[in-house]
Amino acid sequence: MTGMIEKVYSQALFETGMESGTLDALYSELSAVSEILKDNPDFLKFLSAPVIKADEKKSVIAKIFKDKISEYLYNFICILTDKNRIKYIGRITEEFKKSYNGYNGIMEVTVTTALPMKKELLEKLVKKLEAASGKKISIVEKVDNTIIGGIILSYGNTLLDSSVKSKLESIHLQMKSVIA
Repeated sequence: MTGMIEKVYSQALFETGMESGTLDALYSELSAVSEILKDNPDFLKFLSAPVIKADEKKSVIAKIFKDKISEYLYNFICILTDKNRIKYIGRITEEFKKSYNGYNGIMEVTVTTALPMKKELLEKLVKKLEAASGKKISIVEKVDNTIIGGIILSYGNTLLDSSVKSKLESIHLQMKSVIA
């Protein structure tokens, strides 16, 4: 049932954004609110707590968000809280993001390197990926020093791993099969 909850709520918000012409603003605001809730797990627990009355929760939501986000998103957060679904906000945001990216022809690519990439190199990578895919590219950068060097690209169901770590593991497996 969990997967269905995210899809239903994210689709409802997506359709609201489409109908009202506020899709881009909702995308930005939802991402920011989701990040705030992720960074403040105690606040999310408060909003999810069944022993706290809905009026108290809405009062706090109003103090924090009322004039800082659109009325659509504000009402959406209140509904999620009323229905005890606010705990799914992260996954709802991910589903919304998928719909948004699909609608706008955006492909999200996660780039993992051992050190942060230089801006010029990242721009070249984006241009090559856009040319190859025919889509706009949104990069999510990750730094993981355990890969030692090289790069790992991940998008959709595709993983391109040319990291030093994976090459060393491959050599290790080959040596192991020869010895065993």
